[in-house]
Amino acid sequence: MINLQIAGPLICVLSLIDVMVHIHLDIKKARQLTGAAFREPNQNIPSVSLWVVTITTLLSFLLVLLISIGWLFNAEVWLPVLLIPLLEPPTLTWVTGVAILIVGIGLHLWSRAVRGDMASSWAIPEKHHIVTRGPYSRVRHPSYLSYCLSFVGLFMMIPSVATAVLLLGIVGYYNIAVIEEQDLLEHYGVAYQAYMDRTGRFFPQIRRRGT
Repeated sequence: MINLQIAGPLICVLSLIDVMVHIHLDIKKARQLTGAAFREPNQNIPSVSLWVVTITTLLSFLLVLLISIGWLFNAEVWLPVLLIPLLEPPTLTWVTGVAILIVGIGLHLWSRAVRGDMASSWAIPEKHHIVTRGPYSRVRHPSYLSYCLSFVGLFMMIPSVATAVLLLGIVGYYNIAVIEEQDLLEHYGVAYQAYMDRTGRFFPQIRRRGT
């Protein structure tokens, strides 16, 4: 069984910092941009994919909150039961899951801090530019990757019906990323194609020596 005395404080503190950074940047963006920047996505994204990523992302936020509450109130016994467990994970499995979740939250925090006000909407404001710093120098969708890592980490920590649902979000984010890239390629043309050529969608490209 997962030991919240180990996982709880790390997840709680890091996720709290992530939330604070997001609130700060969202307020800053809201003050600087017009309402047009928050319109519906330009891409023809299937409603199924949008619903899947919305549900799984909100569920992951709820689970992180429950883990934090479970640690704060020493309630690690009822947490797995509440989520309808599928099996008892070995220590190595849930420890690895904790590590993956922490990397996911950290990557989410890093990518949002680097993007600044260049995010939080699929619409493309006039002053928008291609972000190529930080994690964006290696992958095109570090935020989406961070969610996928978090989904996998939560499932490994607490294999259950609730965390198994999260895995559907990986497919949803992949589908959205593909469609989003088509729109960005149409908008930025050669510049975005060059960016695609030197980066991976979710994982860094493996470059051969001498290339």
